[in-house]
Amino acid sequence: MEAPEVREGYPRFLSVPTRWMDNDVYGHVNNVVYYSYFDTVVNEYLIRSGVLDIERSQAIGLVDFHTERYQQQRPLGSSTILKFLLH
Repeated sequence: MEAPEVREGYPRFLSVPTRWMDNDVYGHVNNVVYYSYFDTVVNEYLIRSGVLDIERSQAIGLVDFHTERYQQQRPLGSSTILKFLLH
C-alpha cells in the first residue's frame, strides 16, 4: 500500500469553494464539475504568477494531465472549501 502524500510535499495550493449548483439532486458532484475546479485552479495560479493576463495575453492555461487523490470520502456540500495541491 502506498503511503499518503503530505501537504509539505507540494509547494503551492489553492482553495476553491463549492457552489450550490455543483451538486445534483442526489448530492453528487458530476465529474465535469471536477474538471471545472482543475481549470479554475490552473488559471488562478497562472494569473497570480503574472504569466496569464486574461484581458491581453495570447497565452491560455490548459490542464493536460491531472491526478486525483482524495483524502476523505464524504459528500461535498454547497459550502465546502476544496484544497488543490500543485507541484
